[in-house]
Amino acid sequence: MVFCDLSTYKPGIWNVYSEIKRKLVEDHGIPAQEIRFVQEAASDKVRQAMFDAMNEGKIRVLFGSTQKLGTGVNAQQRIVAMHHLDIPWRPMDLEQRNGRGARKGNIVAKEYAGNKVKAYVYAVLRTLDAYKLNLLHNKQQFIDQLKRNRLGARRLDEGGASARIRG
Repeated sequence: MVFCDLSTYKPGIWNVYSEIKRKLVEDHGIPAQEIRFVQEAASDKVRQAMFDAMNEGKIRVLFGSTQKLGTGVNAQQRIVAMHHLDIPWRPMDLEQRNGRGARKGNIVAKEYAGNKVKAYVYAVLRTLDAYKLNLLHNKQQFIDQLKRNRLGARRLDEGGASARIRG
């Protein structure tokens, strides 16, 4: 599965989804019919048929946004990798995205990949991507500390103006 919230598939109009599909077809020889976009599903019935085809191995690459592909999707049987072309703002969104493949019923990962699904996050150093990834990590750490009631003391440094917070 490939996730991207910065672009949306629109037929006949340039978008990141279509460009990556073109590269996968032309440069890597993946048949075009094996690469699909969840936005192509006009109804719940068509959407379910798409997920069934993914589970059967008829679809090898499925593109979608966090909203369209991040929750309520049971297409995990043959997923070996999750690709994140952008970084969501909320830790739970990244967790939901990864949870589409790393879950019970993934027969291919269980048999061939040591029961692991790889997650690739694409980011460019010294850009908003890197900042968002670091921010997401810090948010998740803070949430985990809250859940375990282990806040302790934290130090914030905002460009020289530092503060100490007691939890």
